[in-house]
Amino acid sequence: MFCLRFLVLILMVGLVACEGTLETDSESSTLALDGQNEPNPSVSTRKPPAQPVPETPPETTPEPTPEIEPEPETPETDPAEPGLIIEFRIADGTGQGKWNSMETAPLLYVGQILRIANDDTQPHRLHVPGGGPFRHGETIPPGAQVEYLVEATWPLETNAGMYDHNFGSSAGFWMQAVE
Repeated sequence: MFCLRFLVLILMVGLVACEGTLETDSESSTLALDGQNEPNPSVSTRKPPAQPVPETPPETTPEPTPEIEPEPETPETDPAEPGLIIEFRIADGTGQGKWNSMETAPLLYVGQILRIANDDTQPHRLHVPGGGPFRHGETIPPGAQVEYLVEATWPLETNAGMYDHNFGSSAGFWMQAVE
């Protein structure tokens, strides 16, 4: 009788084991069987994909910000400052032509200095009529410069009196001098 009970017990345990699900794990899937060793569609057969572990960025030390020194303050120049030098350059290739136009005329104040530099290959000489803003000019060789102290006002529209003495009134020079 003991053997019979033992045999019934073994059969019962085996039966219970067959009625449950049998799962075998693998890297890609799980097999689920019902009691008749048939696949059971009601049981999930896939494992969820492994979630990637976010990489922690390496710690970085912020670069030091270079110290920017403030620029030294430049005192603003008063455009009417006496003694201030205003430079005018006779362009290379001017030859017998006019030195500038009314639109490019320098603005000077009485008491300032007009420096004329000759970048041309020919010598030039500024003709200034009597009563002009400064004395009559001397010859300016190529590469040289001369300076004139502005002593009187001169209206921009009156250029007929100033021109290149070497080439005549067709080689005019425009400028304006104000108080």
